[in-house]
Amino acid sequence: MKAGAMAVGATLEITTIPSYMPLNQDPTMMDMFKGNAIDLVGEEGIGYRNHSTGSTDMGDVSQLMPAIHPYVGGATGIGHGADYVVHDYGLAVVTAAKALANTVVDLLGDGGTGAGDVLAKGRRFMTKDDYLKSLRSLAEEIRFDPEA
Repeated sequence: MKAGAMAVGATLEITTIPSYMPLNQDPTMMDMFKGNAIDLVGEEGIGYRNHSTGSTDMGDVSQLMPAIHPYVGGATGIGHGADYVVHDYGLAVVTAAKALANTVVDLLGDGGTGAGDVLAKGRRFMTKDDYLKSLRSLAEEIRFDPEA
């Protein structure tokens, strides 16, 4: 953009604002979810994505605490796209909720041993201050003026 502005003698202002942070799903919690989802939809119904170009505020949450963002299917098309259609509401909503509820039971049952296993991994999370500092460090305003 700067080269284009220089080529035509234009002034350029660029404002960079922070966006979503990368999703870092907790592998122990995902294993729990997967076990519960397999019981409901079978092994062939399970998918897992390590990285995606999509964005979600769950990425921000996952920088602060253990988190997962699973899905079990029931829809086709590109998420939030014009072609996105839920074709199996029971699978997409009810079955997914059952798998998540069973995962909560795994985390909190037996005195919270599942949650203890997640926390015992010792992953370092951002503090609130670290998180805000990181986001604020990405904010930037640049002005290029060919006359200056």
